Amino acid sequence: MSEEKIHREDERLDNMFRDSLGEMRVEPSAGVWNKVKRSLFRSELLRFNFVNVRKAYRAVIPAALLVIGAVLYFGLLEGDVVSQQQPGEKVVIPNQVQSTPEEPTITIAPAVTETIPEEFPTIIVLPVVEPTPERSISEDLNTLICLDPEINMTSLSFPASILPVANPVPAETSQEPVRKQRPQSFDIGLNITPDMVFYRNPSSSFKYNYTFDAGTKYNIGRFYLQSGLGATYSTAIGDYAISYRKNDSIGYYYVISSYSVDPGEPGVQLETKQVTVYDSVNYFYDYSTKNRYLYLQIPLNFGYRIIDKPRWRLSVEAGLLYAYLISITEPTPSFYMPEARILDIARRTPERNRHTLGFTGSISVEYQFARNFYLLIEPTFKYYMQAIEESSSIGSKQPYSIGLRAGIWYRLNINPKSR
Repeated sequence: MSEEKIHREDERLDNMFRDSLGEMRVEPSAGVWNKVKRSLFRSELLRFNFVNVRKAYRAVIPAALLVIGAVLYFGLLEGDVVSQQQPGEKVVIPNQVQSTPEEPTITIAPAVTETIPEEFPTIIVLPVVEPTPERSISEDLNTLICLDPEINMTSLSFPASILPVANPVPAETSQEPVRKQRPQSFDIGLNITPDMVFYRNPSSSFKYNYTFDAGTKYNIGRFYLQSGLGATYSTAIGDYAISYRKNDSIGYYYVISSYSVDPGEPGVQLETKQVTVYDSVNYFYDYSTKNRYLYLQIPLNFGYRIIDKPRWRLSVEAGLLYAYLISITEPTPSFYMPEARILDIARRTPERNRHTLGFTGSISVEYQFARNFYLLIEPTFKYYMQAIEESSSIGSKQPYSIGLRAGIWYRLNINPKSR
């Protein structure tokens, strides 16, 4: 039997078995699926080692944990301190009487000691007794009740005019409620912000920026307006393509330079010279430099305090950011190869824009460690509305950055209501 017939027979048998088993399908049970899910979950847990995390999350996760930890710690540490009367506490309750135009001498009777019972931990209000002509002024004065047995009062003499009257508000005083003034304050501070900038170009690389800024903040109640002036130090990789040819010889050949006729020799005498053949292929070399840029930044943010405690505060803010490129440092590539000839040096790094505008957003945590000084921790996010590089560059897109701002601020209260 030939090989072709054997192959056809095997193929016929395969098709027959395949057709006979085509409609047979066994669905796995629920237990099998549960085992598969548990094994996949265990493999994911064992694979996680804090190194295989995406680069974008390496700065977001620590910043989020820092903010959550600060909120939980200071929220449990601080609390609204409410002053209230404790049961059984001893207080002094004076009684007010209407004073008379005369200023006779008044004698205070010995003190009477009394303890507030446990079930009535409140202040006892005694009624005011109006003086009568039949009683003397010394009798009209109610007894001063002192609930502390250690205080022994003797008879004192003083004019009755110094006693508080029953109605302390003068008739000419307005009874209209006073409008509560919003607390206002002005803050100044110094900050440093390291952040990672993702350029989203074809190389999908990111760079580090460092910003030093002096900020100002005007607070009105829970709202505030923030601005300032900062300098951003940015680094980037300068990419160059160098084309060259090598001086290596790959062979040689002879050319006739002249000829001569010798009467004593038959034929023509040829004079030749050797010509070396060099490599004619163009080679390319990728050369990198470290470029440095300096920006002047002016932010303008509007914020709101979600939590406002005596020692710590939590706020959210958003706004605009303007950046101006004031300094460029781009080293010239220095390529040297003695056995080659440089043909061209092409710059592949796009030029930078002078003006850049972007959006900013952040979550701010403030901890007051002194009377007017507080520490600021602020995870930030920036999105630039235009590309940092020239828009004519291929693959140039709007970058974004993730950073952490930290600084020390000083608060100057404008009115006594502010904190």
